[in-house]
Amino acid sequence: MPTRIATGLAPEDGGVDAFAEAAGRAAMGLGGVPADLAVVFAGAANLTHVEEGLSAVRERIGARAVVGCGAQGVVGSGRELEQGGVAVWAASLPDAGVDAFHLEAVPVAESRVAIGGMPDLDQSDALILLADPYSFPVEPLLARIAEERPGLPVVGGLSSAGGGPGLGTLMHGDEVEREGAVGVVLTGVDVRPCVSQGARPIGPEMVVTAAEGNVIAELASKPALERLQQAIAELDLAERAMAARGLLLGIVIDENKPDYGRGDFLIRGLLNVDEEAGTLTVGERV
Repeated sequence: MPTRIATGLAPEDGGVDAFAEAAGRAAMGLGGVPADLAVVFAGAANLTHVEEGLSAVRERIGARAVVGCGAQGVVGSGRELEQGGVAVWAASLPDAGVDAFHLEAVPVAESRVAIGGMPDLDQSDALILLADPYSFPVEPLLARIAEERPGLPVVGGLSSAGGGPGLGTLMHGDEVEREGAVGVVLTGVDVRPCVSQGARPIGPEMVVTAAEGNVIAELASKPALERLQQAIAELDLAERAMAARGLLLGIVIDENKPDYGRGDFLIRGLLNVDEEAGTLTVGERV
């Protein structure tokens, strides 16, 4: 039996029904074939019903493994809902191994953490990983995976609907986790990842002069939010409208290079803005 993949999308304000509707549409897209994996993305407006929503997803689609996270907006079936909604991505993967997991970052020494719940990746063909940016060290984990399993595809992203530490939403089976990361180990599956950021740089390059964790306080010795507002103010009206729909941040990989071009930046999302403190929260430790 061949692999089949389908997505379902439901409106922003559908409550529990949005989860059920999205899962139902994804199930229909599979043409009656049982789902082995479901990945759920839910906008902030739907997260007050996330526990009941997960139950509805499992009831409608019956997948062996279900993971997911909160999101600022969702995409599916050729549409994008920028202010919320629910998207369910489902796959029928006959004879494949599909094992969901939940990871936790456990402090073990000063400035060091251990990863609890890490699955065995020896026979894996791909890894799906969804992480809370406030509580989980994604980059060290990816570096470790790259060293131990070079070439292993790791796809996923950061949960972006949380309002701060401890407020994230990660879905794992029937459970909702507030910290760490969730994901799926896939075996017996040929995964070929493709990435397109669809963005261009604005404003000047600026040095991070004050930060803690993934919160930037200063850019070029001025409040980070002030610098961002200056960069946006220099855009024309059409570009300002685009910026209002979402921003990304390019973080230099090697600051010792004399010039930077394509491939020299890590592209991460802008997760939160604190107008009172003038800080920016991004999806990366800086």
